[in-house]
Amino acid sequence: MGDRVNLHRRSKPLQLAILFILLAIGWLQIYAVKAEAAVVRAVLFYSPSCPHCHQVITVDLPPLFEKYGEQLEMVGVDTSTTGGAALFAAAIQRFDIPPERQAVPMLIVDEVILLGSLDIPEQFPILIEHYLALGGVDWPDIPGLRAALASSEPQQTPTEAQ
Repeated sequence: MGDRVNLHRRSKPLQLAILFILLAIGWLQIYAVKAEAAVVRAVLFYSPSCPHCHQVITVDLPPLFEKYGEQLEMVGVDTSTTGGAALFAAAIQRFDIPPERQAVPMLIVDEVILLGSLDIPEQFPILIEHYLALGGVDWPDIPGLRAALASSEPQQTPTEAQ
């Protein structure tokens, strides 16, 4: 009986170590799931005839898509189409964007508006990191956007269309 008690005492540190390891593994799995779930969603308003849009779409955004993969989702809205122009007008009204800032390329993430081929490549990577650290951010609150996303068929991303 003395051996049994002695064995039990020896196994207590081992049991605690195993419990600690299991808890650590469980925490890592929960953290990994949370990290995988973090997604930054943004809307890029562009025009096919805009050289600044072309720069952002073909040069500035592809490295971000490559770096962040599924953690970055973006919808491109072509403002030269009727539906795209309506969404652009809705965004302007929703975010009370002054006339001098009503131009493309315009990227909206959460309630932050980035304009042009300087602001977008300089500030968007910082915003992506910020929102990923917070657990991600959903699509901007633009009237009509959710309906447009729900009704649209899978289409090319702006980088594929150019």
